[in-house]
Amino acid sequence: MGLTVHEALSIPPLDRCSAIAGTRGLSREINSVNSFDAPDVMSWLKPGELVLTSGYVFNDSFNLVELVEQLAKRNCAGLAIKVSNLPAEMLETANKLNLPIIAIPDNVSISELLGPILRQIFMYQGQQNDQDKKNAFIKQLIHREIKNGEAIFTEGGTFSFNPTKAYACLCITPSLFNSKFKMDLVHLFEKIKEIGKELGYQPFIGAYEGMTIVILQDSCSLDGSLPLQFAFKIKEEILESPFHIGIGTYKIGIQHFYQSYDEACQAIQIGSKLSPNQTIYDYSSYQTYVVLQHTPQQVTENFIKTTLGPLIEYDKETNSNLIKTLDVYIEKCLSPVEAARVLGVHRNTIHFRLSKIKELLSTNLNDGNILFQLNLASRMLSLSNLSSKTVKNSPN
Repeated sequence: MGLTVHEALSIPPLDRCSAIAGTRGLSREINSVNSFDAPDVMSWLKPGELVLTSGYVFNDSFNLVELVEQLAKRNCAGLAIKVSNLPAEMLETANKLNLPIIAIPDNVSISELLGPILRQIFMYQGQQNDQDKKNAFIKQLIHREIKNGEAIFTEGGTFSFNPTKAYACLCITPSLFNSKFKMDLVHLFEKIKEIGKELGYQPFIGAYEGMTIVILQDSCSLDGSLPLQFAFKIKEEILESPFHIGIGTYKIGIQHFYQSYDEACQAIQIGSKLSPNQTIYDYSSYQTYVVLQHTPQQVTENFIKTTLGPLIEYDKETNSNLIKTLDVYIEKCLSPVEAARVLGVHRNTIHFRLSKIKELLSTNLNDGNILFQLNLASRMLSLSNLSSKTVKNSPN
């Protein structure tokens, strides 16, 4: 993104000017500036141009409404003008077309405005060029267009990548259920940089296919603590419910970064299905599901039916919660007390439910192999999204 009219109005001495119409168009980007005092300038104007004029050529025969319409038609950024008492019809048209009209005070000259705006435009364009290079490099990494390690570091040498270090991916994307929601990438990038400063770290940030990609470089701490810190900071300071953050594991060498990117995407894909209300999905927590999703559907359904069928039927018929109880019980290392705390029930209730589970399955819960099968079937059930109505007991 480039310099917007709203941002330009904070640059001295433009900060002494004011938007008097078309304020809903202040997000228009300024790509260039044109100053004119000639009535035939229209043929020269380009999209994204901010037009500055003293208005000396405007007389009673000059159609200011048509001027606004032409500027809007050419998708100009706005009109900054020194003339006071502009016609109400002109301002109404500017409001209708969302074309900003900027009033220049008498004590500010056109020449004073040109330099600061142009400098800011050039700075934004330079930043955009740098960002475009980063985005292109990320795309090359993801698509493995540069496969030779030495070539990668030649291409990305300006980005300070080190061949001996490890790299992890943070992938930030609009929620799969809010895919039309657009992220303000400029604001997001700046906030991520600020978070990096807080943590004493400089992340590599880019964009790819509507997602924000953060590359974290580490030399020794491969336990995932840094990516998780970043993710939680982003959640706290920037993002709300419409967004998801996927975290991939560290990979040695930037040439293997694509693997961490794939993991981050898989974490979002699977995690958002299993826990749609969460924001952060760490691949390390979903590796089992990644393996299970490659199991043939018929194999999955048969295994669920033969392993959990009686519990599914019982939950369906009595509106009880035996499968959830079993999940939590196994997750909490077979502790009825911890399971009761998580589920918000008395531990005697857990003991009753466990007894019912043993009765329905005709088994005990002290056999490690049986617990593994039950846990595996439960994860398959969650992943496949099979409803209890479609899962029935296998025939005897």
